[in-house]
Amino acid sequence: MASHLCDFVRRLVLACLLLAGALSSLSQAREQGPAFTVALVGSAESRTGLEVCRDALRELSSKELQERIGLSWHADITEHLAQGQIGMEQAVRSALARNPSIVVCADVASLRATLAARTPETPVFVPDGVTLKQLTQSLADGSIPPRLYIHIYSSDIAPKLAKAVQFLGAKRVGMLYLANAGEGSLPHYPVAHEQTAKALGCELITVPIAQDSPEACRKGMATLAELSPDFAYLWHLDCFSSEGLGDILDPLYKARIPAVGGDSVSEALGGALLAFFHRLRTQQRRNAYHMLRILFADSVPIPELSMTAELAVNMEAASILGLHLPMEVLIEADYIFWKTRNWPAH
Repeated sequence: MASHLCDFVRRLVLACLLLAGALSSLSQAREQGPAFTVALVGSAESRTGLEVCRDALRELSSKELQERIGLSWHADITEHLAQGQIGMEQAVRSALARNPSIVVCADVASLRATLAARTPETPVFVPDGVTLKQLTQSLADGSIPPRLYIHIYSSDIAPKLAKAVQFLGAKRVGMLYLANAGEGSLPHYPVAHEQTAKALGCELITVPIAQDSPEACRKGMATLAELSPDFAYLWHLDCFSSEGLGDILDPLYKARIPAVGGDSVSEALGGALLAFFHRLRTQQRRNAYHMLRILFADSVPIPELSMTAELAVNMEAASILGLHLPMEVLIEADYIFWKTRNWPAH
């Protein structure tokens, strides 16, 4: 009996040792996932752009993201910052000397410098939230190499616009866009919106504006109001994030035409009837996903990122427009505002 018990104990100990060894091997295999070298290039004065990039890179390095995707990797991140334009070339050369897997740009100036000095094999990524205005012409005339990756919310257009169309029963959607913005992957030109509207069985009515300013946007809204869309879709223009959004929307609302935001909760707070938006952490995660799709492009397919936009509702706007919102809209709302910020007198 004792010998059987000893034999059993020995077998149990051996099994535990083998199991521990296997778990250790799996852990080491996970830790030994691909190692990527990421170079962040930017101007030290570009505080907002740097923080956007740093947040995305922190998300890229998180264990949570690795567990969510089911893959392992290690990101070796270095920053190459320049003091003023004079030092940018040196910062870019310092970054490229490390033979990075990807270059992440914190601002337009660093992007231009990187494009001028990088090797063709090194992809460049510009995250959400980084200013792209000065790149308009380069994107329009095709002078930027194809391995430049700029993410500008395009994957979110269809579901947001579809929800707005559904909630308001719309058939005609109005939009402003910059007249000097070229077609392609630009945030200001509504190519993707035209395709989405067509797929939804809607007509997209567009009005060009000369510049992205509150004055130009207000005039554009007056013109749009005369064309009588079912609602105006606010999309990625700086004037819509200004304190005076209520004044910009006034010509539209006098014609009893609602506005729907597709970028920020502040659009609903400022006067839009509805606003679909993502929280900051969601944008950071989206940036990290797009970086991963670039980094793993030649080996492992990265799954699509599914993120439901949050919804904010402006009840004062509904009252001004004389609209009774369906209960399904109010049930889905994450935020309901009863008072608009800086609304003009009616």
